[in-house]
Amino acid sequence: SIGLRSTRIRTHGRTLVSLPNGRLADMRLENFTERDRMLFTTNVGLTYGTSAAQVRSIVQGLERLLRAHPLSWQETVVVALKQFGASSLDVEVLAWMKTQDNAVFRQARQELLLGIMEVVERGGSALAFPTQTVHVVPVPGAPARGG
Repeated sequence: SIGLRSTRIRTHGRTLVSLPNGRLADMRLENFTERDRMLFTTNVGLTYGTSAAQVRSIVQGLERLLRAHPLSWQETVVVALKQFGASSLDVEVLAWMKTQDNAVFRQARQELLLGIMEVVERGGSALAFPTQTVHVVPVPGAPARGG
């Protein structure tokens, strides 16, 4: 509600924020209800046993998956090997979904995430989880251990 001295705004989390009108004129405000599309973005971590050929195949499969989705905005679809992560080969996935409705977006996101799992499985790889490899090197002159 807009008052003489302040404006009260209900947030997405249902809290109420009061702002002095003088400050509102100097602020940048973002209206989520006026957006024309919603961003789907995720990083897909592939296990380090995945070959370069498999990564290429998976990246191509993920791009086909995104472009085939009926809500996908075709002008901006990004699927690319991003980096060699600490525990995975990280593939960046980004696409805009042509919807303003959160429920529709959540359903599309679930479809895409399940599709990503299927593409990775068909590509002969797996989704990585944080792991560490420990190499034990014997110390010269130390007594041998074992049983």
